[in-house]
Amino acid sequence: AEEAAAEAVGAWAGVLGEDGVRALRDGLLRVAPGGPIRPAW
Repeated sequence: AEEAAAEAVGAWAGVLGEDGVRALRDGLLRVAPGGPIRPAW
């Protein structure tokens, strides 16, 4: 899963640029400060 996530983020960097990916990550961390959101089941 980690490898697939890294691959997806790498593709985002091609579109958003490194600064854009960093801004996206920072925004998501403000929304979910505890880290990845996991299913509750």
